[in-house]
Amino acid sequence: MRKARPLILFGVILFSCFSRTQAQIYLEAIGGIKELNLCTCDVTEIAPTISSSAIGVSQNQNLVYLGSDQVFSYNLITGNTTLLGDVSGGANNLVVAENGLIYSVGINAAGTGSFLGVLNPVSGVFTNLGDLPIDLFSGGDLFFYNGLLYMLGGTSFVGGIYQIPIANPAATFLVFDNPTIGIGAASFYVGGIQKVFVSVNNGNTDDVFELDMTTGALTLVCPTIQSIFDMGAWSGLQFNACCANDAGHFQSLSLVQACADESITLDHLGDEVLNPGAALSFVLVTDSTATLPTGILQISATPTFTFNASNMEVNTVYFVAAVAAPGPAGAPDWSSNCIDLSYFAKVKWNALPSFEVVSFPSAVCANGCAEVSLLFSGNFPINLSWSMDNLTGVFSADMPNEVLSICPPPGQNFPIGSLDLQFLSISDGNCACP
Repeated sequence: MRKARPLILFGVILFSCFSRTQAQIYLEAIGGIKELNLCTCDVTEIAPTISSSAIGVSQNQNLVYLGSDQVFSYNLITGNTTLLGDVSGGANNLVVAENGLIYSVGINAAGTGSFLGVLNPVSGVFTNLGDLPIDLFSGGDLFFYNGLLYMLGGTSFVGGIYQIPIANPAATFLVFDNPTIGIGAASFYVGGIQKVFVSVNNGNTDDVFELDMTTGALTLVCPTIQSIFDMGAWSGLQFNACCANDAGHFQSLSLVQACADESITLDHLGDEVLNPGAALSFVLVTDSTATLPTGILQISATPTFTFNASNMEVNTVYFVAAVAAPGPAGAPDWSSNCIDLSYFAKVKWNALPSFEVVSFPSAVCANGCAEVSLLFSGNFPINLSWSMDNLTGVFSADMPNEVLSICPPPGQNFPIGSLDLQFLSISDGNCACP
């Protein structure tokens, strides 16, 4: 689905948070192998410094790393290291496929390019699957996407992302030309959808981005991590979204109107989904396209709002949205990276009809008419009810300046003395004032 809404976050993508032995992505970086928590962008060291040129993750969540043409398995719980087998050709990358096989790219015997190899970690047998095109060298990581093998940029060709047909490595071809992409990559499933993450060097350190495999577009996930030499994740891993906050929906988004002295309550369906520690709030804003919390006039734990003449204007459309965010109801934590906003509903407070007496005759003949000049404001036509002596009536005004003419009934006169004219109520098409 997701909703069209103002931007509240920082372009950050959110994922499940797991324990240290279930990190989404492992990093080969200065100081050793570390894990990256994509929920918080925290980096934690989990393994001692090892001599590695590439890392991956196996089905059982063991770290797999390449060192001196040998592939090892490192148990993150026990700290035990196991040799899985030898590779050849000075490989500098590897990836663990969903079936457990380990693929790497090394330099071919002629030194004119690279070849694709595969290691069976059970038997320890390494197989050369064939050369890539001449002068095509691997300068970055390998990853799987939709069952296909991909390789990041290199040194003697256009920088970018290449697809390597496993059955015919010689048919390797460029998919995306993007020299900004670094040398680390990893892929796994988030909410049942396979995602690809790559490192992008920003000068001295690297940022982690999600790579759109349809368009090649990059979306920032975690900024300024550190220098990343390689990234690893098991291609078959499944993770659920850690930011489950969903603000739900209003019964209707149509304009709701009320008089300026009345409150407006919108009907929220109660279908919100909240993370632990999160609550539902409601905001009244002037602009549905503004970046929140900019433009918030009122915030509440309930979808009820009243007109405030100090910062609002009558006959003006305002917007109300539900906000699911960490923090108590009515006081969301706007700095959080787990905020969801509903669609906006429209509300408007109408001006109350009013009038003032401009002039009143000082005297009238007993058989004459009393003419009262009035000034009206509101939504026309405006009805004003009145009474004088034994007479009552309703005057309908179609414009601001009107004259109310009160005459005695035919054949009768007004009583001698003062006349007591009273105005009983005023109303327009929207509002009434007694």
